[in-house]
Amino acid sequence: MPPFGVVTDNYHFALSPSGKIGDVEVERIGFPLSDKPPGKVLMSEFGLSMHLETRRGNETRNVLIDFGYSAPTLLNNLDILGIDPAKLDAMVLSHGHYDHFGGMVGFLSATQGQRKPKLPLISAARNASVHVSSLSRRRHSAIYANQCRS
Repeated sequence: MPPFGVVTDNYHFALSPSGKIGDVEVERIGFPLSDKPPGKVLMSEFGLSMHLETRRGNETRNVLIDFGYSAPTLLNNLDILGIDPAKLDAMVLSHGHYDHFGGMVGFLSATQGQRKPKLPLISAARNASVHVSSLSRRRHSAIYANQCRS
C-alpha cells in the first residue's frame, strides 16, 4: 500500500495503470484481464475512506481517515488492499456526514479484539460530539454521534 491510499470512494477504474501524475507517483490496484473473474474486487460506493502511512526513521504510523458509507465495502477493500486493522495507530473522523462515518460501527464490531487497545478516534468534526464505547464481548461497539454537522 502506498503512503496515502483511497480505501473507498465513489468509483475506481480497475484497468487504469499505475504511473506518475506531475510529481506524484500513483499506484493503482487492479486485476489482470483473465477468462475468470477475480474472487474479490474493490467495491465502490457513495462515501470516502482513506489510509495514511507515515514513516520517520524506523517508526511507521498508520491512520484510517473516515469509514465510508458501509462496513461491508470498507472491510472488503481493507482486506484487498492489505490494510491490517491491528496496525492502525489512530482513526480520524473528518466530519459527521453519513458517507464518512456510515461504516464505523460495523468496522469497530468486525475488528473488535484485533485493534490496538485504546486506539484513539480523533474527530475533526466541528460541532460534533463522538463517543466510542467498547462494550462487553457479547455486545457490539457503539458509536453515538450528536450534532454531527460540518
